[in-house]
Amino acid sequence: MERPSGVTVIAVLDFLGAGGCLIGALAFGALTSVVTARGSNSPLGRLAGLGGAIGIALFFLSALFAIVIGVGLLKLRNWARVLSVVFAVLGIVLILAGLVLTFAHLSAISVVSDMLFLALDCWIAWYLMRSNVREAFTPARG
Repeated sequence: MERPSGVTVIAVLDFLGAGGCLIGALAFGALTSVVTARGSNSPLGRLAGLGGAIGIALFFLSALFAIVIGVGLLKLRNWARVLSVVFAVLGIVLILAGLVLTFAHLSAISVVSDMLFLALDCWIAWYLMRSNVREAFTPARG
């Protein structure tokens, strides 16, 4: 069966997210180097360096994970579809929880951003659960 076009769109979004994570790792690294350079001999400076290293590693791992899932989607691997649905549902739950804080601070930009990501996560979960899309991830028998 041919890959549904929405699956390609979701894979591209994964690759874009990976790019964002890599940019985040670079920015986090730059910020960490500035903070640690000012207090490198103090315990707080060393703690900031350790925290920065952990943050950079998490950004890189997130990027790697997004790339692996994106490639899995392009190759119609069911594990990638399942992981995408799980992460979309997790995103929905976290965004809904975060909206409480966003509304408490009345940040219009945050509300709009949260609503866009909420809509995107809802679409991803819905789309990947459709029967014709699930069928595309089923290995051909024969």
